[in-house]
Amino acid sequence: MIGLNTTLTKNWQLSTELYYKDFSDLVIANPLAQKRNPHQIINPSIETYLNVASGDSYGAELMLNKSFSENWLGWLSIAYSKTERDNPLIDKKFNSEFDLPWVVNLVLNYQINQQWSAGFKWRFQSGRRYTAVNSATPYYEQGQQEPLFYIPEYDSFNASSVKNYHRLDLRIDYKTQLMGLDSSIYFELMNVYGSKAIQEFEYNKDYSSYEKDYQFPDMPLPSVGMTLNF
Repeated sequence: MIGLNTTLTKNWQLSTELYYKDFSDLVIANPLAQKRNPHQIINPSIETYLNVASGDSYGAELMLNKSFSENWLGWLSIAYSKTERDNPLIDKKFNSEFDLPWVVNLVLNYQINQQWSAGFKWRFQSGRRYTAVNSATPYYEQGQQEPLFYIPEYDSFNASSVKNYHRLDLRIDYKTQLMGLDSSIYFELMNVYGSKAIQEFEYNKDYSSYEKDYQFPDMPLPSVGMTLNF
């Protein structure tokens, strides 16, 4: 990892980081321990998982930070990365589920007076990786008219990604005294414009359709909280 910190002015700082990481002994499923059909018998002595995969991750991050002055502070970070895994058992490389190429965060906070402050956080990130289902084959037991279940046919592992995601959170803080203790009451509105991030796809039994399961919260969510300093 290489980092460089630069002071632009008295209250503005810029930092840059470049990194490369490699991984080894990652856990993957053993293909010899996976059933290809319901009647296949697997030797119980075969290990289900093996620590033989490897991978790497590299990227860069740029952060612009403004320390508190003129009643406000904030920071902006922009990060790009690439994360891959290598499965030697099938001689294939694939995108890691943690491969989110772009992540951007913008945070601002303004001190209105000694008691009140307000701010927001906006986040953008690339859509998460997933493995798409291309089709499904029905499986029949002997003598049955209806399929017992369906066997999905998958696309390349983690080759697809959901749409990019962005979200805005607002927060207001009020400093006061409760029971003689310094305290703060905050009012927060998460996901202001109701952005939705797909967490997973829930397929029906024959994989012909699916419902989208969204990450929480998938709609504007107000909340009130309090902190006490002992």
